[in-house]
Amino acid sequence: MKVGDILYFVDMDKAKVSKHKISDIKVNNSFTLGNYDVFSFSGTKSVALRICIHINPKDYFIYKTTFRNSKKNYLVFTEADIAYSALTDYVFPLILDRKIKASNKLRDSYFESIEQISKIESEFNKIKETSEKKCNALKNKFV
Repeated sequence: MKVGDILYFVDMDKAKVSKHKISDIKVNNSFTLGNYDVFSFSGTKSVALRICIHINPKDYFIYKTTFRNSKKNYLVFTEADIAYSALTDYVFPLILDRKIKASNKLRDSYFESIEQISKIESEFNKIKETSEKKCNALKNKFV
C-alpha cells in the first residue's frame, strides 16, 4: 500500500460503501504501538495501523478493519464491485438479522406484557366480585 492508493470502505453500521484515498503514511516507532505504519485516509479524520487494516478479507466475520479511537468496523476492498458484493452478501443480511431479533424481542415483550395485564385484570375482577359479596353480606347482617 502506498500514498494515492484508492480503497473502498464498507461501513458495517450504516451499510454504505465509501471511497477513500491513502493520504499519508507515517512510520510510528512508539514503544506502546510497536514499529507499525500509521495510515491516514482522505475524507476521514481517523487513522489506522497497518496491522489493523485487512484488505479484501475472505472471512468478513473475523477480518474487519478498525480505526484508532473508533468503535466502528469496516470491510476494506481494492475494487468497488467486491465492496458492493460484501455489502449485499454479508452486511445487509447481518443488519436484517439484528433487526429481526430486536423486533422479535419487542414482540415477545409486548405479548408478555399483555398476558400480565390480563392476569392482573382477572385478579382485579375476582377481588371486586368477592368484595361486593362480602360488602352485601355485611350490610345485610343484623346487629
